[in-house]
Amino acid sequence: SSVERLPSVIELFMNGPHLATGRFEVGDPNLKSETSNNFDITFNYEKDNYYAYASFFINDVDNYIALMDEDEDHHDDHDDDDHKHNEEEMINQVQLNLNSDGSTQIVKWVDEDGDGGNNPILPDTLYLNLDSSYTVLLEFSHVHDGETESINPEIKDESNDHLVCFTNSVGGAVQIMIDDQDGNGLSLGLQSTWKGIKSTTSMMKIALKHQPGIKNGQCDLGETDVEVEFPIVIK
Repeated sequence: SSVERLPSVIELFMNGPHLATGRFEVGDPNLKSETSNNFDITFNYEKDNYYAYASFFINDVDNYIALMDEDEDHHDDHDDDDHKHNEEEMINQVQLNLNSDGSTQIVKWVDEDGDGGNNPILPDTLYLNLDSSYTVLLEFSHVHDGETESINPEIKDESNDHLVCFTNSVGGAVQIMIDDQDGNGLSLGLQSTWKGIKSTTSMMKIALKHQPGIKNGQCDLGETDVEVEFPIVIK
């Protein structure tokens, strides 16, 4: 089989800090389509109570598209302040404030030392009362040495390029209405209203999508800055 993949808009034209990864990413407008030619064959043998199988496969990829770290010669081409600013803004904490009838529930996920360090603190569990409505405020932050810096102002400034996506593992269990919009009138997602519809225990996936120049209100575009699954109990 043969598969072809066109470079994304981000891979072509990205030129700035990526909030979640702590990178300053630069695209390449000269990228060509990535092509993959794949061949596989499987042999099966079975007789009496004996059976065996063997598989052989080859993947031949041309113009493979991937992130590549720059060397020191190119490092100085970018402003050091941009790199420092980007590194300080890596998202490693996601917090939800749920307000209903004057009471507030705060849940969070934290991974202060990032990939390769200690295991992240497991996400807190969300508890919703059946048929109750909650105003939900979402806060993305960078935590380091006991200090917490909110990334929300940056997300709001670049609201036309960002979208928060909510996915529950049990369809129809939670009704979610986005209450804030970007400069083009599309959903943003830092503020929303939730209502428990089904009594169930499930998982709520929250993803911050980065969609520069391609945002249309759908979650299947762009890169994911951060993604966390919170256990959720509705009763």
